[in-house]
Amino acid sequence: MKLNGNTYLSYRGVTDILDNQLSRFSTSQHAILPQDISYVDSELISHMKKRSKDMAIALAFLYKTDEYIVVSTISNMFATFLFGSSSVSAATTFLMSSYTESQKKTYREKYGNYLVNTLIGEVVSVLIKI
Repeated sequence: MKLNGNTYLSYRGVTDILDNQLSRFSTSQHAILPQDISYVDSELISHMKKRSKDMAIALAFLYKTDEYIVVSTISNMFATFLFGSSSVSAATTFLMSSYTESQKKTYREKYGNYLVNTLIGEVVSVLIKI
């Protein structure tokens, strides 16, 4: 909905966009993963689903589910969920067997955070196009 030069979306519209972008991350061999994502597994997808649920809850908490929200405000809200560069890594080094279990866990967590940041980037890019 457009009003006074601003584009508005309902809570449901935003969660639909979030769900559509999340569905692009799949372990299927036929899945077309966004950007330069080379690896996902069910545990990483579960982590992403948990974070997307947190984002939907935060959105519902900030804005009532029956209200329309300005798209730029939604984009700013999603930006607050981005992980900082020190806790993100696009490297899949956790797959290497030469690391200890604690190192693998740390690298896996950073890669999971990278996937969440990628998901947020995909959602925001869709929102900008509206």
